[in-house]
Amino acid sequence: MKINKMIAHSSNFTKGRKQKIEFLVIHYTANNGDLAKGNCNYFKSPNRNASAHYFVDEKEIWQSVEDNDTAWHCGTSGKYYHSECRNDNAIGIELCSEKDSKGNYYFNNETINNAIELTKMLMKKYNIPTTNILRHYDITRKICPAPFVNNITNWQNFKNKLEEEKYMFVNRNYSYNGKVKSFKVINDNGENFVKVRDLAELLNKKISYDTNTKITNLDDILFNVNVEAGNKKATLNVVNIGGFNFVKVRDLADFLGLETGYNETNNSIFFKLKNSLIEKIKSFRK
Repeated sequence: MKINKMIAHSSNFTKGRKQKIEFLVIHYTANNGDLAKGNCNYFKSPNRNASAHYFVDEKEIWQSVEDNDTAWHCGTSGKYYHSECRNDNAIGIELCSEKDSKGNYYFNNETINNAIELTKMLMKKYNIPTTNILRHYDITRKICPAPFVNNITNWQNFKNKLEEEKYMFVNRNYSYNGKVKSFKVINDNGENFVKVRDLAELLNKKISYDTNTKITNLDDILFNVNVEAGNKKATLNVVNIGGFNFVKVRDLADFLGLETGYNETNNSIFFKLKNSLIEKIKSFRK
């Protein structure tokens, strides 16, 4: 990937950084058909009161501020809506924009592809996760970049491409008790990584997250079944595994008028009539 350079006038950025680089912020130039080189040339003049590290168009990438210097691209005199991202720890990337017949801004596909390539390179260079790829909007609520703010799907597609380029996704079939499901998994160095939610679905498990312990739980999914014994009817909770319904022993015993106990001598669970029923039988016999 070729990156051209035309460094901005020193009055348009701060030399050096106070913090390490942790974020990449995506912007748009809010022009119609402008070029990356032309934007760099604009910031060659003094007192522009703004700057960005990179400008991207459909053919080229130009750098206006060195990574180790602080560009003025996501600061505000108002309220910040992101707790950490600031000019001091972020690199600003401006995408050259275009307008459609209705005056709506959009990005050329080639511009997006070039921006993805640049973003990937910087992510790898500075060990930046996808979660730290932000829009200017995410930090100050400025409608920037408009094509990614006004259409959230476009933004999500942009971030998805960063992930897809980072990992290799493959389709794999998995089976459990005769049930077969096809999942899209990440293959990394020969190991397959599957979504926990997909795995839970295959195993007939209920997934939940405990915010206190930070633990994801996989629990059996309980079904209701109707049971009948003589003139007595009830609905019991069961777990279905491999086509068989498993009911709690205590629930079944209670339905049948029995109670359970544990014999430590032979390590077994036994059933016996409930004491209340025994008393009724004794009373009846009298």
